[in-house]
Amino acid sequence: MNKMLIKNTFAASLALLLTWPLAVAADTLSTKPMQVSLVPAEGSPLLIGHISFTQAGDGYDYTLTLDYSKFGEHFLNMRQFKCFQGPKQMICHLPYFYSKNQHISKGDMLDLEYEFLYIHRSANDYGIDPWNGLYYKLHRTNDGLQGTLQDVDLNILAAPPAEGVSRPITSYNLQEADAEVHSYPTLLIH
Repeated sequence: MNKMLIKNTFAASLALLLTWPLAVAADTLSTKPMQVSLVPAEGSPLLIGHISFTQAGDGYDYTLTLDYSKFGEHFLNMRQFKCFQGPKQMICHLPYFYSKNQHISKGDMLDLEYEFLYIHRSANDYGIDPWNGLYYKLHRTNDGLQGTLQDVDLNILAAPPAEGVSRPITSYNLQEADAEVHSYPTLLIH
């Protein structure tokens, strides 16, 4: 009986040792520069920037550089927006102007998610409506991060957040987007 216990303990330990690197890999991000791409349902990804992560405390600080050469200047609703035409709609970046720490951790990707706020509009629309907001909910993958598209009413950002509130968009405001309706249902950081 002791031989059986030793054999089972050895097998369990070996299995743990073999899978441990995979678990660690999924919890770590490369500190080498990574690409940021929007991915259509069909066709090639659109490279929109680069990001670098630096380990800090319980997670990572990041430096993001968006490639605005892919975006055109559009004056909409009395304001300048950087937009590009996707296969199904025009997409305009909405920078989050309020304070962020530029830090993410395993359970908190919000600072980085707030970097990728967009408003979509059809090419023949006159203005832009924050009701048509786009938000990418991020999660880790073996290669980096992946964002799943959510619909959100970005009117919540029309005024500065209340004092002490740095993240006014909550899961209550998000709704899973219909990937067939949108040009880029996925965001990849790899």
